[in-house]
Amino acid sequence: MTNVAETQLGQITGFMNTLVTLSVPIGQLIFLSIANSFTVNISWIGMLILSMLLIIYIFLYKKI
Repeated sequence: MTNVAETQLGQITGFMNTLVTLSVPIGQLIFLSIANSFTVNISWIGMLILSMLLIIYIFLYKKI
């Protein structure tokens, strides 16, 4: 936020809020599609694996 011009700060904040708002229904769609196709346990395991991969990626990207 400190590197962004003040005139664009509102646009960028609005865009970030839109991404956060859209991520919840998309996550539900993925979770429920897997749960309905297989089982709820497989869906939870898939979401756990995806979350762990994202956390690992964030930590590796942050160190570079």
